[in-house]
Formats: sequence, structure tokens, C-alpha cells
Amino acid sequence: MKDRYIADIRSGCCAVYLKSRKGDTNGCHQYDDRNIWFSSDGAKYVEGPDGGHWTLPRRTIRACRKAARQANRPWSKWQEAQG
Repeated sequence: MKDRYIADIRSGCCAVYLKSRKGDTNGCHQYDDRNIWFSSDGAKYVEGPDGGHWTLPRRTIRACRKAARQANRPWSKWQEAQG
């Protein structure tokens, strides 16, 4: 079976890379060579009573998932989607 691209959505970033490379690093990092797509666009650190955490806006999460779906499409359909 062909290796598939996955959307790795974390609390402050998201990336798209091959599923077989999921264990390469702990987390998603902008500088990873495995990424074909990365974003931390709109990430915010929110303070709370038990400490803080990172959040991502829905538009960034949707864009990450869309990039993974498109990467798994046959090349001709990927080209069509790019316009």
C-alpha cells in the first residue's frame, strides 16, 4: 500500500508529512525536512488557571487537513486543484 500523507495537528502548529515518518520527531517543527506543508498561522498562547496552552484558529486546521487530502490525490487531480 502506498504511503499516505497525514495532517499532524498540534496545539500551536500543524504539518503535513508521510505517515511512515510520524515517529521521526516528537512534535511538528517548521524546520523538519519531512514536512511538505507547515503552519503556525494565528497560533496564540492562552493563559489559564492551570497554566497556559497554545491554540490554533479553525482556518489553519482546515487548511492543514485540506493540504493532506490534496497531497493524497493523484497528481493530475492535484494540478487541477491548484488551478
